[in-house]
Amino acid sequence: RVINWEWKDDPETPENEGPPSTGVVNTYVYADTQNVYSEANESNNTAGPITTDLTPPAAKPDLVVDSVTPSVDGYEVTYVVEVRNQGTGIPGPFDVDIFADSASEPSVVEGDIASAFATVSVPPSPGESVSVEVLWNEAFAGEFESWAVVDAYQQVTESDEGNNSNGPVSVSVEEVEGPDLVVTAFEGQVVGGNGILDVTVENKGGGDAGAFTLGLYTQLTSAPTDEDIPDDSIRVSDGLAAGAAETFGFTWENIPAGSSPVWVMADSDQEIEEPSDSNNIEGPVVLTIDQANCPNNIFLESQCICGDVPQQTGYCCSGEWSALPCGIVEVEDTEPEENSEEAGSEGSDGDASDDEGPAEDIDLPDDGGGCSSAPAPFGGTGLMLLFAVFVLPSALRKRFQ
Repeated sequence: RVINWEWKDDPETPENEGPPSTGVVNTYVYADTQNVYSEANESNNTAGPITTDLTPPAAKPDLVVDSVTPSVDGYEVTYVVEVRNQGTGIPGPFDVDIFADSASEPSVVEGDIASAFATVSVPPSPGESVSVEVLWNEAFAGEFESWAVVDAYQQVTESDEGNNSNGPVSVSVEEVEGPDLVVTAFEGQVVGGNGILDVTVENKGGGDAGAFTLGLYTQLTSAPTDEDIPDDSIRVSDGLAAGAAETFGFTWENIPAGSSPVWVMADSDQEIEEPSDSNNIEGPVVLTIDQANCPNNIFLESQCICGDVPQQTGYCCSGEWSALPCGIVEVEDTEPEENSEEAGSEGSDGDASDDEGPAEDIDLPDDGGGCSSAPAPFGGTGLMLLFAVFVLPSALRKRFQ
């Protein structure tokens, strides 16, 4: 005989409590618990345990793509993807990938590569949806069957991993008659404190592009607009023929310490008539450096790299440190050397010297003062001074007596 038994709370018999809300429970079954019947074997009335894990399953999100709506603008296709979380958990950030042309449901496990993607940084809570725009800016003339896949690389652990795709949706891109400049590659690296950036521009339109300017932006926190002035630029005087591509190089000298986002815009002066300008912009490429290069010939007030050596005061002169401004040479103090010949000649002019011989006797006029002669330790100049001090006053006194 099979007996069905349900373990639950019974309001009429409160002493019969139901199972706990969580945890592991071991269940045993006893037959004839009150020994009503006398049996040949009383030891086989028990069965168990039956182990039951009552821990509720962890809340997990379940992301699904409800709809995909494409719109075409020249050689750009924008896909608006509606993503809904029909699970019970909140997911972390995830990507929405567009596979622009696939005959069947794409799979990254099988090697399919997405044409474009967008990252959802603020995921939807359970029961909520989010609208995501994904731009495919490398389209070309033709007919396409596109798919949208949420969390293609399974960054989020979901309750159901098999319902993340939606498609195909048909997309038709017509030939563009005029030029259409597209930045197809933008890469950068830090070399010796300078930013080295390479930009590839392709003319995907059906017409040649005339001269245009390629602008580099290093001071922005978001994509540049027509009103922003580039910090550096390259003039492409020869333009770019239809279907042609060319790579250009920028050097941003002395990058400031920290992380710097850099953007680039083809036709920054808006000289070329194009079906769309949104594919002219690419970035940001983030350049990161711990310590910046020292500015040239400016007094240093904070630590920077001069050549290969950190410095925080003085001047940096083309990679060489100096305590003085660049171009000023420090002169060392030196003791003057004595010149024996010059010293001898100076002595001949009347300067006193311990090496001189006996002083010459000089006869002075008798003015009645009792002085008739005196030694002359001076040359011609000293003699004139003696004459002016002693002789001239005596002569004047005689004249007016």
